[in-house]
Amino acid sequence: MPIDYQNFSKHQPRTCEIRLNRSDTSFGFQTVDPLTSVGMFIQEVYPNSPAANTSLRKCDRIIEIDDDFVDNVPSSTILEKLRTAKSNKHVKLYVVDTETYNYFQENNIQLSSKEYRQSPSAKTLPINSYIIEHEWPKNDCDKSQYRHNDNRSRNHASPRHRLHSVDMNASPESIDNRFLDCYPRQSNSLNTETFVCNEHITTSAIMKSSRLPIHVCKGDLITQQTDVIVVSSSSQRLFNSICKAGGSSVLASYNAKLSKHPEAPIIVVKAVGQLASKRIYFLPLKPSSDTSILCKSIKKFVSNALEKALKQNYQSITFPAIGCGQFRCSVSVIAGAMIREVHRKLKMPDMSVSIIIQPEKADIYDEFQKQIHLLESTLSTDKLRTIFAISEKGIIVVEKGDITMQNVDVIIGSSSSDFLREAIIRAAGNEAQTAYNLELKTHPNSILIATPSGALPCKYIFFVKWEPDSDENVLEQSLVDLIYTVVQNVISHNCTSVAFPAIGCGKHGCSVNIVVKTMVLEMKKHLMTRNLPWTVKFVVEPDQEHIYDEFRKQVLTTQHGKTNSLY
Repeated sequence: MPIDYQNFSKHQPRTCEIRLNRSDTSFGFQTVDPLTSVGMFIQEVYPNSPAANTSLRKCDRIIEIDDDFVDNVPSSTILEKLRTAKSNKHVKLYVVDTETYNYFQENNIQLSSKEYRQSPSAKTLPINSYIIEHEWPKNDCDKSQYRHNDNRSRNHASPRHRLHSVDMNASPESIDNRFLDCYPRQSNSLNTETFVCNEHITTSAIMKSSRLPIHVCKGDLITQQTDVIVVSSSSQRLFNSICKAGGSSVLASYNAKLSKHPEAPIIVVKAVGQLASKRIYFLPLKPSSDTSILCKSIKKFVSNALEKALKQNYQSITFPAIGCGQFRCSVSVIAGAMIREVHRKLKMPDMSVSIIIQPEKADIYDEFQKQIHLLESTLSTDKLRTIFAISEKGIIVVEKGDITMQNVDVIIGSSSSDFLREAIIRAAGNEAQTAYNLELKTHPNSILIATPSGALPCKYIFFVKWEPDSDENVLEQSLVDLIYTVVQNVISHNCTSVAFPAIGCGKHGCSVNIVVKTMVLEMKKHLMTRNLPWTVKFVVEPDQEHIYDEFRKQVLTTQHGKTNSLY
């Protein structure tokens, strides 16, 4: 939850008045009961409906209906009020997004419209500051979206910066090329925009997405009119180039700060001279030929820079394509690590992030474009069909996608599926493979093997020992045990988000209904009885429509066996 609610002013209660015309048959929204059967959430707002013309959004909590406070009344009573309103062709809803609702609850902020407007909290918030968003925001990152310090970043020791001496008259050809950071070519499939930077005119091919505010552009780091440019102090060539453009004061300031704080993870220097940015962030990057170690270094590099920029209230930052092709590691791994980490961190406050690539590096540009498209594909049309079932604090999500791309604390694999296990380990890299093999050799009978995430965006991978069975009772009990084992281990690892693949729904020939129903029901029970503030995802392969539909049905089914209705 937000530490300071004023920093999240776009999340505030809203009043939505919905009226039906003669041709309208419904308001155009669907509801879902909380697992407690008290209160009500908005499950879906359908396009081109009366509800879509208001600020109502999926996963809003209904606080009032026609000025009656309903947050503490049974869900069945709320449904009856909605039926009555539908027959009257008008409803006035007072709603708030779920994140803010939980924050209000935890901090004793009044929920009713009258009391809230008179409260000190309301007076600190700008009127009509809620930004309409197409999707339920930022659950993949769960609570980390409100933390400006990533524990994983702090737990790794930083390689020291180096004290540099630069010949300001040196030619670019004479500068060390060992750690060349790369700069983009234009994509024919993307919009091209022109930016005028004082005397410099840079044509940039920019990849934009409503969900991914990441720009990949052609140009020179020196001429970027951005709040911050990021420089690897391990890259002698790039370091020298930036210091030469900034003049002697940049190098002097860097060396002075480094001498005073030699262990500092970031050296911040004011940009002067020919540099068009406001600040320069110098960070070390530890090279490695090991894929997983290099990925962690890259993620830490990106994470530390973004956290610093957010802390200093900057709104734009530009990275070079750090180390592409220099550490005997594939460009796809480096590009993927950078893009995923930017996406993960940008679930926090808004910031524009650019990645700049040398014009002649067509293969590098294409790979960054590919990685953005891969990530976007998991957030695109299929994700618009995400289904939610919510307890007081927890949330269950069903979506189509790739289990290895999930931005959660834990992803789950199964020992019974060689294909799934190998796919996860292959994507995670050598570190996960080594850890898995060692644990399997040391504890061959272990029910669960936990490994580091390697190159994946999660924190841990749990491989659970599970076997399918033709006996439906045995199958059901095995899934109950599987969910229990996962829950216990997620708790013991202090995690709050987990993603499951559709275990048992592939080549095992198990009853999809039994598998899905058991997994969803058991997870609902744990969320409700333990009051867990978790995000739980069930990730289904894009071509498994029938399995997705089964998960959808089970998640939408209430504890009384009923499904939710459209209003």
